[in-house]
Order: sequence, then C-alpha cells, then structure tokens
Amino acid sequence: MSREQAAQRVMRYWPLIVEAAESNKLRPALLAGVVCQESAGNPYAMRVEPSFKWISRDLVQGRPTGLSSATELWGRKTSWGLCQLMGQVARERGFKGWWPALCEPDLNLAYGARHLAWCLDRRGGDEFEGLLRWNGGGLKEYPSLVMSWAELF
Repeated sequence: MSREQAAQRVMRYWPLIVEAAESNKLRPALLAGVVCQESAGNPYAMRVEPSFKWISRDLVQGRPTGLSSATELWGRKTSWGLCQLMGQVARERGFKGWWPALCEPDLNLAYGARHLAWCLDRRGGDEFEGLLRWNGGGLKEYPSLVMSWAELF
C-alpha cells in the first residue's frame, strides 16, 4: 500500500481522530501519523508481542468477569486496532472491557490519544521524545516516521 493510500484510509477516521486528539490536547495530524505508522488505518490490526515485559502482576484489575487469566495475559501482550495500543497500556489508561472492543475505531482512538498525551506529558510536551516513549524507545527512527506521516494531514 502506498503512503497516499494509507493516508486516504486513515482519512475515513478523521472526525474521530480530531475528536480524540482535541479531547487530549493533541494535534490531530500527530495522532493520524501514529495511526498511519502503526496500522495504516486498519481498525482490525492485531499483533501479539510475546516478549512484551511490562505486564502488571495484577491480572484481575480491569478484567471483565468471565475472562480467564490466560486470555487477560495474552490480551495485555497484544497491540490492538488503529493505534496498535498495547493491552497492558489500555488497562493502565482505564480500559475495563473485552479485548476485541479495542478494535472499535472510536474506542481505540480515545485510549490511544489518552496514552499519547500521557507520553508527551512525561516528556514535557516534546513530540519527538513523547513518540519515543510511545514506541518504547526501541526504534530510534520512530518519531521521524510518525512526523513524516503527520505532514500528510
């Protein structure tokens, strides 16, 4: 998929992106850039990351009744939806639902924007540093990639 095709796909969610971004005092283009980089606008994108280390020991808090501990653990080690938000991070930001709900664009963008704002806040509002935190610092080029996408919006 070309950059233009990915940007067009993300534009389908522009009203939701603007709403989520503005609710969290973010630039909508920055949130759209994250969506382009993470999922290319695919709301059903999922990726299990078995080596993800930052799992809370408390697998009960935030877990819906009836969800097994094993499913909770794997849900927390999975990145979900448009923003590819890690399940653990979603729980930390207050998500208490069943994992597939994180593939709903409005919900994913709301929690993704909340987490991105948290990352930026921890870095004094610096977008480059905040994006590094979002990505866990593993890919040094990540902020530049997102900002390159953001320029399309």
